[in-house]
Amino acid sequence: TLFAALSARRATGDATAAVERFTAGMLAAAALSLAAASLCASDSPLPFLDTPGRRTAPLLLSLVAFEVCAGAYFSCIGTLRGATVPDRSLSAVVALFNAPANACVAAFLVTPPDVLGGTPGALGIAAGALALACGCTVRLTGIGRREREAVAAAEAAAPPRRRLLRRTSS
Repeated sequence: TLFAALSARRATGDATAAVERFTAGMLAAAALSLAAASLCASDSPLPFLDTPGRRTAPLLLSLVAFEVCAGAYFSCIGTLRGATVPDRSLSAVVALFNAPANACVAAFLVTPPDVLGGTPGALGIAAGALALACGCTVRLTGIGRREREAVAAAEAAAPPRRRLLRRTSS
């Protein structure tokens, strides 16, 4: 499974950078799949999908692609959270991130469907939110890479540690 592969990479110490890159790509794929689903669900005339029955297969495929990305999301976020958030502050950090997500869900639930543009509008808004998340992930990946490079440079410039040997009494 993906989670087992990520755990194995984390054990070797090279997981963070690889998972950050994978997460950015997965978020981009999720945004594209929801954008395609929004396009297929809309009533706009599409030359390549000229009849409503021809939209079902692409809509289904785009939603299946999104579900694959959703499954990968939880493994990736769990790995990144474990690598970056200390255990003592994990509950506070999770609560801070859950509050805006729950507010967005509540706003979607109380907004009449015609205001959002129905299902295609809601899918389009979700695709935009995923694109924003992808952009933030790319930006944070760059920041994390620079921090890791700075730490590696500082460790390389530091004088080697001497190992003190204990004398045993004889």
